[in-house]
Amino acid sequence: WFQSKFDLLFALHPKNAVATLEKIALKPTENFNKRKQAITAIGFINTQEAVKSMFNLKSSKEIKISEMASYWLSFRSTNDWQNLHNWLNEGDELEKQNILISILNLKQRLLNEDIAFWDRKNSVIELSKSQTGGQILIDLISKNLLSEDIVEIAKPLLFTNPNANIKFQARNAFGTTNEIINEKEVVNQTGNSKKGAEIFKNQCISCHKLGTEGINIGPDLSKIHEKLDKTGLFEAINYPSSSIVFGFESYAISTKNGNSFYGFILSENENTLTLKDLAGKSVTIAQNQIRIKIKDRKSIMPSIQTSGLKVDEVSDLLEFLAEKK
Repeated sequence: WFQSKFDLLFALHPKNAVATLEKIALKPTENFNKRKQAITAIGFINTQEAVKSMFNLKSSKEIKISEMASYWLSFRSTNDWQNLHNWLNEGDELEKQNILISILNLKQRLLNEDIAFWDRKNSVIELSKSQTGGQILIDLISKNLLSEDIVEIAKPLLFTNPNANIKFQARNAFGTTNEIINEKEVVNQTGNSKKGAEIFKNQCISCHKLGTEGINIGPDLSKIHEKLDKTGLFEAINYPSSSIVFGFESYAISTKNGNSFYGFILSENENTLTLKDLAGKSVTIAQNQIRIKIKDRKSIMPSIQTSGLKVDEVSDLLEFLAEKK
């Protein structure tokens, strides 16, 4: 019955379907998208059997199957599956294990209101430094599981997370928590170009190229000084959604087999669409498999208000970008 009703099985992921889903996922002759859906369905079943099944899939000799299972184990170990398995006994690489243990301990300390406020504050600070920790904070805040005083500490820290996706989620979820920076004040101030270069490396290089450095996700800024003065640069940085460069409009795409993608459209014709995601990776999707395609009116680039930068830091960054390289 499960085999003949797979679409319903994938949508409902009943607890008693784990064994059948695992068989589908491990069957080499099965359609790969169906196998991927089977793994996803197991990932949404909150039972010890599902956890055990995912470990079985992780042991698969097929690299793609093993990697997908590893992702789900890593993701679920910090939320719905946290209490379904003794994660400390796993034989993963020691470094990854220690990181996971540390993050789980920080999460528990953060949720324990009997612990001193300053200890919980330090837990927020540590969690905000990593992608996994940042995702935990966003999930806890969205579920209203943290006190208001802790939330107020967490929000601005999430805007400085090293992962662009965490910053983007924080901006969409919480908006801005920083004070408004006066345009005239920052534009007329003479900044420190050397400090600005460091700010660029810390804040911008993960998405933009400047000369030979950086990653080609957003527009190349190598010759930005020839196009914009300080005022123009400030407006582009502070209001990124008002002047999105053609070709860098972001789209959210959902496919008929349940996959979701987000990024920039590199090319599109009547048969396929090629998208570049926020990690710079390209994926080609068949047009007849696209269920929803929505253009995001917001730029993925954080504004000054959500970047965590202070007035002097903004001035330094403008000085660096405005000078001839």
